[in-house]
Amino acid sequence: MPAGKQDQSGPLLYGLITFVVLFLVATTLAIMSYLKLEDANNAARKASASRTEMAKTLKDTQKNFDYLYSLVTGMAAQKDVDTHLKLEQVRDASKELLDQVSKSGSEDTNLETTSILPTMSILLTQRNTATENAANLTKKMKDMQQRWDLEVAGFRTGEEKLIADRKAFQQQADTVQSNVEKIHSSDKEANEQRLKGLQQKLKSKDLKLKETAQKLDVVENNFKASDKSRRELELQLESIRPRPDIEVEAFKPDAKIISVDLQTGIAYINIGSKDKVYRGLTFGIYDRVAPIPLDGKGKAEVKVFDVQQSISAVKIVSMEKKNPIVTGDIAINLIWDKETPNTFVVAGSFDFDGDGKIDYNGRDQIVKLIERWGGIVVDKIDINTDFIVLGNPPRKLPKPTEEQVDSDQLAMDKYKQSQERYNNYSKVLSQAKALSIPVFNTERFKNLIGFDTEAKMSKPF
Repeated sequence: MPAGKQDQSGPLLYGLITFVVLFLVATTLAIMSYLKLEDANNAARKASASRTEMAKTLKDTQKNFDYLYSLVTGMAAQKDVDTHLKLEQVRDASKELLDQVSKSGSEDTNLETTSILPTMSILLTQRNTATENAANLTKKMKDMQQRWDLEVAGFRTGEEKLIADRKAFQQQADTVQSNVEKIHSSDKEANEQRLKGLQQKLKSKDLKLKETAQKLDVVENNFKASDKSRRELELQLESIRPRPDIEVEAFKPDAKIISVDLQTGIAYINIGSKDKVYRGLTFGIYDRVAPIPLDGKGKAEVKVFDVQQSISAVKIVSMEKKNPIVTGDIAINLIWDKETPNTFVVAGSFDFDGDGKIDYNGRDQIVKLIERWGGIVVDKIDINTDFIVLGNPPRKLPKPTEEQVDSDQLAMDKYKQSQERYNNYSKVLSQAKALSIPVFNTERFKNLIGFDTEAKMSKPF
């Protein structure tokens, strides 16, 4: 990844990490505050239940006290009279009753009258106990109220802290969001700047391409201007390497190497789409100043993979290491012709892939290759025939015996077909000599179209 891209994505990543961490912290604080609030609510509910129980106890005590007051004083307890005053009245009535009993001194005192003393003593004891319990309950209520107030104050403090934390978290989140928006904005600006830079580079490339096209036009014009010199050179070369007149046309150059890059294995030839060149077309490459070998084997084989109007790019399929391709070398394809198609007659058996075995469809492969590259294949030789591709002589079967015919009804037909093929092969060879038509065997044919390596690598169809 480029350094610039990494610097821009770093702040965004840190900002997102910070946002996630703050979110987790706020969530944890919220959960803790909720748990603490729930504990406070439970304590409040318990305190409320306790106060309710105390109130019920006080109410029961009040009822018991009112009953005692009525029993001692003989009067109904007044609801608007203070409890302390009620106690004083009960105490005075009890004292008066005790004094009366003391003054009587009679042993035959009514048991019903004297039996109130134990009852009074018990009631006083219960009253004192009730008073003490009421005081204790009042104290407990005050303590519980204080604890409740403390709990409420703590809850309010926790709530205020949670609100403050939420505000702080919101501020931090807003800050992170602002930083993210700034990062997005900076990325957008950087991308726009890079886009403008790329557009400028593209314009510069377009200008360079136009300049290159102009230079190619100049080169093409120079090639046209030097066509006369090239033809004179070809005539000189032909004088140095005399060939039979019948094969002169076969060794006519179709193109010339104008540039080569041995490191990438790519070269350029001076013909293009206007010359009816197409991808997949192969050529044999030969030295510009040396005669073409009798077997037609060149120094290299190339295959067209890109076609422009005036030039074509070729891939170097095979090449002699000690004799590499150089600028000015010539390219030949026996089949292809930019002006008029060549006419071929194909006869015999062929080992197309060079494995030493006759291919059952070898002739069909030769015919399809010729037709694919613009050539014409005919069955009979005439004055319009340009070249003959001759394979191995067909196998001539011996005439079958009567026993062989009886065992195989097709034996005689096979014999006649083999005779016919052999006679046709011999007839083609004799007619070629009579009409001075160039004859090429399988190897010379593949060499002169630059297809020997391709044929060995795989079947063409």
